[in-house]
Order: sequence, then structure tokens, then C-alpha cells
Amino acid sequence: MPKPADFLQEQLPDGGSIIRFSGRVVIAAIGGLDDRLRLLSGPIKEVDVSGVDRMDTVGAWLVYRTARNHDAKITGANSDANRLLVAVGNVDQDEVPVAIKQTALIRVLFEIGAAMVDALSTLLKFLAFVGQVVKSAFVLLANPRRFRIHAVVQHFDMVG
Repeated sequence: MPKPADFLQEQLPDGGSIIRFSGRVVIAAIGGLDDRLRLLSGPIKEVDVSGVDRMDTVGAWLVYRTARNHDAKITGANSDANRLLVAVGNVDQDEVPVAIKQTALIRVLFEIGAAMVDALSTLLKFLAFVGQVVKSAFVLLANPRRFRIHAVVQHFDMVG
């Protein structure tokens, strides 16, 4: 049976430490590893993944985040793990959103267009309502026995 994800923290003589990951650092085998990694404190100089049997994207993110948060370097990654670590590192880069410059004319035209769409939508809903009322009136004229005067009087009483 494959070994679940785990890590050991080894103290260095200069006061720093090394985090050594081992096992399968995959989402199915992580368990409480994330919570334990968040509790790490002190200066961490290195994150060693040479003992990792297999790593998926979630595991790569945990390793990368741990190294980033402690300003440590990642060592011992094979080619597949290194590819994943580079990929999650590229996603973590801050991107500055490009602001679209709008002139006053474009902004006014956009607002007029949005108001027109809203007005047209309201008009269509109103016409649908009027159509339902006219249709119901013709049905009542064709079948006057379906008109329930008691229900109408009761509704007038509740509304009034």
C-alpha cells in the first residue's frame, strides 16, 4: 500500500530548518497535512521533496505555498514534480488588471443602451400581461358559467 503524504521538520545548526516531504503528496492522501503545514513556524530554509513518490497539482500547491510563505527553496524535485511546481508558481503571480479607458461618449452610449434594453424588457412583460388579461376575458365571454362571482367579491373585500 502506498505511503500517505507526510513531512518531517529537521532543525539545522544555524537555527533554520528543512521540511522533508515523503509519500504520495496527492489530494487523496493529504489528510490533515495542510493544517499541519499552516502551523509551521520559525525560519525554514529548504523544502525537500526528494522523498515524494507521487505529486499532483494540489500537492504541488501545498509544497509551493509552504516554500513561498517561509521564503524557502524547493529541492529534490523530479521532472514531473518540477513541472507541476513551476505551473502552480506561474498561477500565483500577481497580475495587474488592464483598465479599459472609456471616453464620456462611450460611457453615455452604454448607459443609454442599457436603459433601452431595460425599457424594452419591461414593455414586453407588460404586453404579455395585457395579452393574458384579454385572453382570459374572451374565455369568460365564451363560458360565462366559469365566472365565479363569489371569489371576485371576496377578493374585492380583501383588497378594499
